[in-house]
Amino acid sequence: MWHLIVDQALPTTRFYHISGVGEIRGHSTLLSALVEMWRLKTHSFVLPTGKVTVTLEDVLHILGLLIDGEIVTDKPTTYAQTKDLPLLQSFEQIGTYSWGFAILVHLYRSLCHASLYDCKEMDGSLDLLFVWAWE
Repeated sequence: MWHLIVDQALPTTRFYHISGVGEIRGHSTLLSALVEMWRLKTHSFVLPTGKVTVTLEDVLHILGLLIDGEIVTDKPTTYAQTKDLPLLQSFEQIGTYSWGFAILVHLYRSLCHASLYDCKEMDGSLDLLFVWAWE
């Protein structure tokens, strides 16, 4: 029953494409290398060939999420902001927000955090990061 409801709601929210993206695991070496190359000041990776970064266009092409529209982001937090919860009340409205922007901001913050501290784990959209790195 629940899956039927979710399957019917996802196309309305524009999250249907991302629901088909699988979880990528077992690439800790790639993640470690990317974190080592991340530069806080430029929010980019410094490679032997130059500076590169994940862009909003990459988010659009890889995850299929909207990158324009009303921006949904706030100060960094582990938990959802109470003030943002009303954004999720209307399935028709969910698809009008720039979730791609929010995911990219969260990825940048996660990379900055991981590059500053001796982190053993990193959150953020690692699937986005890995697919971007492979392309």
